[in-house]
Order: sequence, then C-alpha cells, then structure tokens
Amino acid sequence: MRQLKTTAIILFSGILILGAVAPIAAETPDGLDPQAQVREQFLANIPSEAQRADAFGPDVQYTVYLASKFTPRWGQMSYGMSYGYIRPYGSTGGEYGASAQIDLPNGAAISSVQFLVYDDDSAGWVEVSFSAYQAKSFFGDPAEKTYQTISTGLTETPGYTYPTISFDPPLEIHEWGDPDADGGNGNTGYVATVYLTAGATSSNMLVRFWGVVVTWKRTVSPAPATATFNDVPTSHWAFQFVEALVDSGITAGCGGGNYCPDSPVTRAQMAVYLAAALGLHSPV
Repeated sequence: MRQLKTTAIILFSGILILGAVAPIAAETPDGLDPQAQVREQFLANIPSEAQRADAFGPDVQYTVYLASKFTPRWGQMSYGMSYGYIRPYGSTGGEYGASAQIDLPNGAAISSVQFLVYDDDSAGWVEVSFSAYQAKSFFGDPAEKTYQTISTGLTETPGYTYPTISFDPPLEIHEWGDPDADGGNGNTGYVATVYLTAGATSSNMLVRFWGVVVTWKRTVSPAPATATFNDVPTSHWAFQFVEALVDSGITAGCGGGNYCPDSPVTRAQMAVYLAAALGLHSPV
C-alpha cells in the first residue's frame, strides 16, 4: 500500500456546482437505492446541454467524466454496472487507482474539478488529485506536476462527499506548454486521478467512486506584441479578438494590409466567418 499524502479535507455540505443541494440521506423513499440516488443527485446538478462541452461562447461550462471513463493505473477494480461506480476489487480489502485524461479545448480555463465519492470505511480512504504530464522527449519519462491532492482521511467516514480541487485564478490548459516550469515546452496532458483503498477486514463496498465534473470556460488567445493589420493597431479595443481570428485562419482581412474593422459585414461574409469558426460540415 502506498504512503498516504497529508492533505486537506474538503467536504461539501449539500453544495454542488450550482448552489444548495439537499444532503443525501442514509435511507431514501420509495425503495430507491442510496447509490442510485447520489448518482442521480450528481447528474441533476449539471446544467443543460447548452452549457456542455460542445457549446461555444464565454459562459461557464461543465464536462462530466463518469467512472467508466477512468482507466486503471494500479491494482484491480470492480465496476458496478447497475450504478456506474468503481471500487477496489474483491470481497474484503484491496486498493485501486484510476485516471482519466481531461480532454477540453486548447486554452480552456478550469476553475474546479469536483469528484463524487463515498467513504464509509474507518480503515480505508479515498484520495483524489489533478495533475499535468509533459512529454520531454521520445527517450525520456514525462514530467509530472500535481496541482492538488485531497483525501477523505484514513479513519474518517464522511459517507457521500464531493472533494473539489479549485483553481483561483482558473488553470488555463494548453496542449503545448511547460507546466513544471523547467524552461522547456512539450506536449502536455491533464489528468484526474482517484485512489481507493478499503480495510482488510471490511467490505470494500464501503469505498466507491462515481466520477468528476470539470467546471471551465473557453478563452480567447492572448494578443500578440505586433499588429497584423494597419487599421487595427495594438491600441485598438478589438485588437486581441481580431488577432485571434487571424491566428485561427478565419480571416485574412479586406486587402491592402487592412482589416476594415468599421465596415459592415454581408451575409456572405458572415457565412464564411461562422462556417470557418465552427468547422461546419455535412454529416456522414
């Protein structure tokens, strides 16, 4: 069993993403299994499809990675098909670790990663973390930077809880960067990890994991040091946004080294802007 890191405990007293949430009761009406109830509560507090990962715009979005999206890193898992959780393998005791890569648009700004776990084992715990992995070369191991780790504690039994890793200011993620700040850039991936362990004499049904919700926003690329167009200098209020369109290949201006920022946009030009920006195409 690996060494347990000293971490803070963050317990949500009925608060989940959008505001107040009624605490999960040990027993539920109408015979609804508590495992099913907490999963449904988890999903019920995620906003509509308009705020999911396929939405565009500056609003807050929420992307869900359920337990089935997590792949083993060590130990053996048991996956509860009925309720969608994972837990340590076997009838008594055991430990298990799993991770999921957080696939979001380049430049996405993450404000929180919220895990949904259950720990009712006084001899076990749940540990969650969020890390970045940067490739150094084809011949070397990637560098790891762990931003935060949270544990429910070895003897504590909080039951259903929502440990949350928060970023203030938000963590802006990039596919090419230097998260370990050693001066060298490389391909980078971001990973949520959960580690479960149960006591040797207790049922490992007492330690379970359902998934995570990542809260994030899209961002506009930073403005460059020099201007592309003569009529949109670095001092222009729309400079950053015009340069983002240029960098994305959406516009080449109106000719003669100008962008013509005050000219009206025709319906034909609007079609080009939107189709190029959204990558519209015919369905298969």
